[in-house]
Amino acid sequence: MKILVIPDIHSRRFWKTPLEKHLNKVDKIVFLGDYCDPYMDEGIEYEWQDTLSNFSEIIELKRNNSDKIVLLLGNHDMHYRNKQFERYARSTRYDSIHSNKLYELFNGDNYKLFQLCYSVENNGRRIIFTHAGITKFWTERCGVKYDENIQETINNLEESAEGIGKLAVMGRERTWFGEKTGSPIWCDLREFVSNESVDDSAFQIFGHSRLKPGVCASTKEFACVDSRTAFILSDENKLKKVKDEKVKANKEHGAVQDIEDDKP
Repeated sequence: MKILVIPDIHSRRFWKTPLEKHLNKVDKIVFLGDYCDPYMDEGIEYEWQDTLSNFSEIIELKRNNSDKIVLLLGNHDMHYRNKQFERYARSTRYDSIHSNKLYELFNGDNYKLFQLCYSVENNGRRIIFTHAGITKFWTERCGVKYDENIQETINNLEESAEGIGKLAVMGRERTWFGEKTGSPIWCDLREFVSNESVDDSAFQIFGHSRLKPGVCASTKEFACVDSRTAFILSDENKLKKVKDEKVKANKEHGAVQDIEDDKP
C-alpha cells in the first residue's frame, strides 16, 4: 500500500501539486488536519474567501474520492467543530469573525467526512495516523484502551462530553498547566520524544509541531512531518518526500526546532 501524507494545511496551498501528481498512483491520501488558521509569520495574507476556497476544495475532494481520502482533525479544527472543545482548549489564531461559517463546514452534512485517527496494516506493520501522536501517558491518564480497535476508540471520543474532555488535554509544552503529554490532537513533538509511545511496534505519523520546510523528525517508531511538504509512505513503509528525496532518520531529534508554541 502506498499512502500520500499531507501535513498541516493552515490555509497553505502546497498540497495541490503533489495530490494532482499522485492521486491515481497511491492507495490512500491522508490529510493530518489543521485546515485553517494561517501563520502570519509565513507571509500568508490570504483574504477569508481564499482560505474558505482552499478548505472547500479539500472537502469537495473528499466527497469525490471518499474511499481514498482521509481527513483527520487537528486542534485548529476541533475549536470550530465542537463548542465544548472550544471552551476547554481553544488554539491560537482562532478566527472568531468566521467561526460560525467554519462550524457549519465541519458539521452538518460534512460531519462524517472527518475523523481523529486512521490506522492501517501495511506490509505487516500497524501504521497509525493522528494529528499529534498517541502517547502511553495520555491513554492511561484518560482511560483510553489501546488495542486493535484504537482507530474506532479515538474516533468515538467525539461523541460524548467526556470524550471531548479527553481530547482537550494539553501538555506542558503548550500550556503552563498542562499534563505530561497532550492528547492525539495536542501532543507536542517535544512531549512525544521525551515520553513513551503507546506502542513501539507500530509506526506513528503525525504533524502538529511546526518544523522547518521539508524537515522530517523521525525514528523507527514515528515521523513528525509538519513541514509544508507532502510525503509518501511506500509499500515497504519507507517515508519519502514527494520529490523522492530520502528522508533522513533523525536519531538525535535535531529537527525539533522552529516549533510554534500554540498556547491557549
